[in-house]
Amino acid sequence: MEVRSLRLTPRWADAGLLVVEAEGIFDAASAPLLCEPLIRLLHVGHCHFVVDVQQVTSFNRAGVQLLAAARRTIRAGGGMLTLVAGPDARSAFNAADVGRSVFLYPTVVEASRACKPRPGLTTVRNCPDRRMGRSRSSSPGSGR
Repeated sequence: MEVRSLRLTPRWADAGLLVVEAEGIFDAASAPLLCEPLIRLLHVGHCHFVVDVQQVTSFNRAGVQLLAAARRTIRAGGGMLTLVAGPDARSAFNAADVGRSVFLYPTVVEASRACKPRPGLTTVRNCPDRRMGRSRSSSPGSGR
């Protein structure tokens, strides 16, 4: 039996953005290695994630659907998850019927820009910052 692996390399970028580079095989068995830590990070107040899947050599529908479900959970929690996806990844997401271009970007720079907080963006304002005991829409002296 072949051992399937997914290697993840996380790094914190500016403004609290976590960029995760993934390489290897992305399927139902390996998807939780990526998705579950992102959800845990959301629950402790981290809200902005970029996942670079350009080095993933194989996708399957179940893995892609698990990542799409994690993205929905992150958005519902006030966060943002974007993907850096080349042609193979885009094809896999389209085949799994989750290939909305709204969260697929060609470069880390573009995906990161889409995750950065922007004034007036509801999902970012509502992202809980449990580390500080307040939402990001509140700031000291704001009266909120």
